[in-house]
Amino acid sequence: MQDETMQDNIAATGSQTKLSPPWVTWVREAMALFEHDEEVTVELDEDAPSLAIRVTNAIKADALAQIVPTEMQFGNVTLGIAVIPANEEATDEQVWRWAFDGNPALAGTDVEALPDGSPATFALFAPECAQWFADDLTNPLGLQTKTYEQIARDVLVAGSVRITSDVID
Repeated sequence: MQDETMQDNIAATGSQTKLSPPWVTWVREAMALFEHDEEVTVELDEDAPSLAIRVTNAIKADALAQIVPTEMQFGNVTLGIAVIPANEEATDEQVWRWAFDGNPALAGTDVEALPDGSPATFALFAPECAQWFADDLTNPLGLQTKTYEQIARDVLVAGSVRITSDVID
């Protein structure tokens, strides 16, 4: 799907260049985060604008609902984001494991004690890059590249969970 989008972009950029609204680039970033997860589908309705994150695994859907924002603000436009309601009894570590089960973007989780003794959950993302179509004029081919950690910082609500791609001893 991503290759088809890039080919369509390259074919369409001949004499007419069309920029998408800013939320479309953010949505494509979200799509890149979940593109290899067979249980997650990200769909944009540009007219609304709204984003539907459809998840076939109920546990994963509950976990994603806890870490994905319900809306994003882009100037005077609010992008609504819909995910199945969260399972509020899950620990932070369970939320990250369930949300990314089967997705190679998450390398693992680690729970460490903070100086006050309370636990802190760290999501460890794979040290890899994802690339997607983003017609924001920063790249002549209309592509954007970020690490999974950078994408997670942009797309997810971290809350009390710390996101890192560093190795924790």
